[in-house]
Amino acid sequence: MNPKKPGKREISKALSDLEKKDTLCRRIVSKKYGWKQHSFINWKVEGGYYFYLRHLNCYSGAFLYVKPLYIDDLWWDIFEISSNKKEPMSLRGNGTFSLDGVRILETPDLFDIRTNEREAEYELEKIQKYSDEDIEKIWDNVFQQFDNEVQRFLKENPDPDSYFPEEEKCYEYYTLITYLHAGDRQKVLDKIVEFRATPDRMKTRFAWSYDDGTSRDGLDFIEAWCLRELAEQGDVMAQYKLGTAYEEGSCVHIDNEKAVFWYRKAAEQGNSSAQYSLGRMFDYGCGVPEDKQEAAIWYRKAAEQGDGNAQNDLGILLLYGEGVPEDKSEAIFWFRKASEQGLKEAQYNLGVRYLFGDGISEDKLQAFTLFQKAAAQGFASAQFRLGKMYDDGGVVPENKTEAANWYRKAAEQGDKEAQNNLGVLFLNGEGVPEDKSEAESWFRKAAEQGLEAAQNNLNLILQDNQDTHAKGIKYIIKLMQIINRLKKLK
Repeated sequence: MNPKKPGKREISKALSDLEKKDTLCRRIVSKKYGWKQHSFINWKVEGGYYFYLRHLNCYSGAFLYVKPLYIDDLWWDIFEISSNKKEPMSLRGNGTFSLDGVRILETPDLFDIRTNEREAEYELEKIQKYSDEDIEKIWDNVFQQFDNEVQRFLKENPDPDSYFPEEEKCYEYYTLITYLHAGDRQKVLDKIVEFRATPDRMKTRFAWSYDDGTSRDGLDFIEAWCLRELAEQGDVMAQYKLGTAYEEGSCVHIDNEKAVFWYRKAAEQGNSSAQYSLGRMFDYGCGVPEDKQEAAIWYRKAAEQGDGNAQNDLGILLLYGEGVPEDKSEAIFWFRKASEQGLKEAQYNLGVRYLFGDGISEDKLQAFTLFQKAAAQGFASAQFRLGKMYDDGGVVPENKTEAANWYRKAAEQGDKEAQNNLGVLFLNGEGVPEDKSEAESWFRKAAEQGLEAAQNNLNLILQDNQDTHAKGIKYIIKLMQIINRLKKLK
């Protein structure tokens, strides 16, 4: 008679008993070698390093990791949880917000308890054969190996500050922290750009969510830390980038007042991008009270250094006399400067001046050329103007198909004038097949943006639909009456 095969419950209990004995014996032996224990890890601090042994369960081997003590200290400072430094040292080996060290040694599975058939199955006799003495011998051998490895490692790497393992052997955040600790902040920023460009490479991710629904990942925290340190040291580009980060919320929470603070720091050092950004904050009242005069001052500083955006926005203030005396001639001067740099907004603004002869001699052909340049860059207002010129003809031969093409490009970007005019072309079947449904759709989009002409067109097309529907019903009633009469005649 074959012996009864042990059931899953019996196997599970035996594994649980072995797990308990394994944990207890590991604790006893670890004390002998000067290691402390918590849960599935043992650790010791030596030579400025944190060494920890990770042994998840009795079906696995043991793994030895190392990291300089500064790794977690700096990481927690960056992640704004410095209080972790006061927690038990075991947190560095198994805490949620601790960084994994570099694996320097590992053993095979410590217990021979698996069957030869399937790795997911275990043999009861193999599990039960291990006595406390057997387990202590196994761990004695492990700690001997690991202690020898620790001493070898310390001999080869006596200075934690000079220990830079190969990037392939450690996680990305560990690598960034080593560079940051060494003071190479620019290299850290360059690496962050590299990691963000290839997110699939990231082996680990840390994220912190906030009550407002936003979140920041580990790269955000490190980038903000680097920028802040460099900015506080007077690095002008870091000051500008930190200002941008606070304005856009790219690696920190949005804070327009802090954005203004750092833009001003960089602007006062002559950085044209920061001067433009500071001017824009004054122009729109972001982080400071709206002040067109102050905006014009900073726009001019940046414009004189060749910043195209500043040249264009200074031109707008001059055009309408906001913060500066109205001067269309100077406005056109700055629009032209920015246009020559290929700025689509300036090309459009200069084109409008030529189109209507506003501050300059009217030149519709020149306006058409400028609209073409801006439209090719996807600027919706220029696409609409280009479509209108093809629609109306005169400057260029009338071409309804080309008009529809440019209207559609602008309409799909939300330009209400283009949406309305495209609707007219569909309604009349000009340049596109006649399609009242499509016309209604575009009229509705423009009407919802408050365009009165589109609202009127939409009402007309809806009224026409109602009239057509009513005529159809009358026709059906008459037809039914005729059919009933014919039935009576039969």
